[in-house]
Amino acid sequence: MPRSRAQLAETDAGRAEPVTYPRPVVDSADAVAELTRRVEALGAGLEDLEERFHETLASLTIAVVDGYFVKAWPDLETGQWVAECAAVGACVQEATRDGALKAIRAMVPEVLAALKDWGEALPPKDV
Repeated sequence: MPRSRAQLAETDAGRAEPVTYPRPVVDSADAVAELTRRVEALGAGLEDLEERFHETLASLTIAVVDGYFVKAWPDLETGQWVAECAAVGACVQEATRDGALKAIRAMVPEVLAALKDWGEALPPKDV
Protein backbone atom coordinates (compact mmCIF):
# COMPACT_ATOMS: atom_id res chain seq x y z
CA MET A 1 0.00 0.00 0.00
CA PRO A 2 1.47 3.42 -0.95
CA ARG A 3 2.42 5.72 1.93
CA SER A 4 1.90 9.48 2.03
CA ARG A 5 4.81 11.93 2.33
CA ALA A 6 3.76 12.60 5.93
CA GLN A 7 3.90 8.88 6.72
CA LEU A 8 7.29 8.61 5.02
CA ALA A 9 8.57 11.60 6.98
CA GLU A 10 7.36 10.05 10.26
CA THR A 11 9.09 6.78 9.42
CA ASP A 12 12.30 8.52 8.41
CA ALA A 13 12.33 11.10 11.23
CA GLY A 14 14.78 9.11 13.34
CA ARG A 15 17.33 8.61 10.58
CA ALA A 16 20.54 10.61 10.49
CA GLU A 17 20.78 10.99 6.70
CA PRO A 18 18.31 13.14 4.74
CA VAL A 19 15.35 11.49 3.07
CA THR A 20 15.02 11.75 -0.69
CA TYR A 21 11.87 11.09 -2.64
CA PRO A 22 11.62 10.09 -6.31
CA ARG A 23 10.79 12.90 -8.72
CA PRO A 24 7.93 12.33 -11.14
CA VAL A 25 8.91 11.76 -14.77
CA VAL A 26 6.95 13.59 -17.45
CA ASP A 27 6.93 11.51 -20.60
CA SER A 28 3.89 12.51 -22.61
CA ALA A 29 3.03 15.56 -24.68
CA ASP A 30 -0.31 15.84 -22.84
CA ALA A 31 1.45 15.99 -19.47
CA VAL A 32 3.87 18.64 -20.74
CA ALA A 33 0.96 20.70 -22.10
CA GLU A 34 -0.86 20.41 -18.77
CA LEU A 35 2.22 21.44 -16.80
CA THR A 36 2.75 24.38 -19.15
CA ARG A 37 -0.87 25.46 -18.65
CA ARG A 38 -0.47 25.24 -14.86
CA VAL A 39 2.76 27.27 -14.87
CA GLU A 40 1.11 29.95 -17.04
CA ALA A 41 -1.86 30.05 -14.64
CA LEU A 42 0.52 30.48 -11.71
CA GLY A 43 2.20 33.37 -13.53
CA ALA A 44 -1.15 35.05 -14.14
CA GLY A 45 -2.02 34.54 -10.46
CA LEU A 46 1.25 36.17 -9.42
CA GLU A 47 0.55 39.16 -11.68
CA ASP A 48 -2.89 39.55 -10.07
CA LEU A 49 -1.35 39.25 -6.61
CA GLU A 50 1.25 41.90 -7.46
CA GLU A 51 -1.46 44.27 -8.69
CA ARG A 52 -3.50 43.74 -5.52
CA PHE A 53 -0.38 44.32 -3.41
CA HIS A 54 0.23 47.65 -5.13
CA GLU A 55 -3.42 48.65 -4.60
CA THR A 56 -3.12 47.88 -0.90
CA LEU A 57 0.20 49.68 -0.58
CA ALA A 58 -1.23 52.75 -2.33
CA SER A 59 -4.10 52.78 0.19
CA LEU A 60 -1.90 52.33 3.27
CA THR A 61 -2.56 54.96 5.93
CA ILE A 62 -0.13 55.75 8.76
CA ALA A 63 -1.28 57.63 11.86
CA VAL A 64 -0.11 58.24 15.43
CA VAL A 65 -2.31 57.40 18.42
CA ASP A 66 -1.07 58.29 21.92
CA GLY A 67 2.52 58.30 20.63
CA TYR A 68 2.23 54.91 18.87
CA PHE A 69 2.26 54.30 15.12
CA VAL A 70 -0.94 52.92 13.64
CA LYS A 71 -1.29 51.60 10.13
CA ALA A 72 -4.54 51.01 8.25
CA TRP A 73 -5.05 49.20 4.97
CA PRO A 74 -7.89 47.57 3.00
CA ASP A 75 -8.14 43.80 3.27
CA LEU A 76 -8.75 42.87 -0.35
CA GLU A 77 -10.10 39.45 0.61
CA THR A 78 -12.96 40.78 2.77
CA GLY A 79 -13.34 44.38 1.59
CA GLN A 80 -12.96 45.51 5.22
CA TRP A 81 -10.37 47.98 6.52
CA VAL A 82 -7.81 46.76 9.05
CA ALA A 83 -6.10 49.10 11.52
CA GLU A 84 -3.25 47.87 13.69
CA CYS A 85 -1.07 49.28 16.42
CA ALA A 86 1.61 46.59 16.62
CA ALA A 87 3.46 48.17 19.55
CA VAL A 88 0.51 47.67 21.91
CA GLY A 89 -0.95 44.60 20.20
CA ALA A 90 -4.21 46.17 19.07
CA CYS A 91 -5.96 45.37 15.80
CA VAL A 92 -9.45 46.16 14.50
CA GLN A 93 -11.43 45.55 11.34
CA GLU A 94 -14.21 47.85 10.16
CA ALA A 95 -16.19 48.53 6.99
CA THR A 96 -14.48 51.86 6.24
CA ARG A 97 -11.06 53.46 6.65
CA ASP A 98 -12.47 56.14 8.94
CA GLY A 99 -14.30 53.51 10.98
CA ALA A 100 -11.13 51.46 11.43
CA LEU A 101 -9.11 54.51 12.48
CA LYS A 102 -11.84 55.59 14.91
CA ALA A 103 -11.96 52.08 16.43
CA ILE A 104 -8.17 51.80 16.82
CA ARG A 105 -8.05 55.28 18.40
CA ALA A 106 -10.52 53.99 21.01
CA MET A 107 -8.80 50.63 21.47
CA VAL A 108 -5.20 51.77 22.02
CA PRO A 109 -5.95 53.63 25.29
CA GLU A 110 -8.06 50.66 26.47
CA VAL A 111 -5.20 48.22 25.86
CA LEU A 112 -2.72 50.55 27.58
CA ALA A 113 -5.05 50.89 30.59
CA ALA A 114 -5.44 47.10 30.77
CA LEU A 115 -1.67 46.61 30.67
CA LYS A 116 -1.28 49.16 33.46
CA ASP A 117 -4.02 47.49 35.55
CA TRP A 118 -2.27 44.12 35.17
CA GLY A 119 1.03 45.62 36.31
CA GLU A 120 2.64 45.10 32.91
CA ALA A 121 5.24 47.50 31.54
CA LEU A 122 3.89 49.78 28.85
CA PRO A 123 5.61 49.47 25.47
CA PRO A 124 7.92 52.34 24.54
CA LYS A 125 6.25 55.00 22.44
CA ASP A 126 7.17 55.27 18.78
CA VAL A 127 7.20 59.09 18.75
